[in-house]
Amino acid sequence: MCRVLFLTIIILVADCSAGQRKIEMAEYRSKVKFHLGKQIHFPDFSIEFVGTRKTPGPGNAAWTITEYLFVLKKDHSEKQIWWSMGTGDVGPIQFEFLGKNYYLEMYYSEKIATSFQKKRRLSDNEIVITKAE
Repeated sequence: MCRVLFLTIIILVADCSAGQRKIEMAEYRSKVKFHLGKQIHFPDFSIEFVGTRKTPGPGNAAWTITEYLFVLKKDHSEKQIWWSMGTGDVGPIQFEFLGKNYYLEMYYSEKIATSFQKKRRLSDNEIVITKAE
């Protein structure tokens, strides 16, 4: 009887602690993998990749631009931001959320490049978020 009671207590304690898992915090100015529907937590907000859309190129061009939609959240605040390569140099986009400015980079990063590199290639599904200084 004592053994059954002891095992029941252990299972209850393990079950309670499982619901209180620590949220892993991503760091600014570092490469982070993103996946559809998965939230990434930064100190000031969480960001989630929610999909892509294709828009026509300028002047009725035969090609399209792929845009990536991310949603930022903190408490009851939410904001959508779009990133695309556009038609020229791939660079960071600046965005504002809750009164603070940030940069989001995909494909190449100027923010984590070494002094010998102008830009650093990122893997597919990687972003870098940096606080604006």
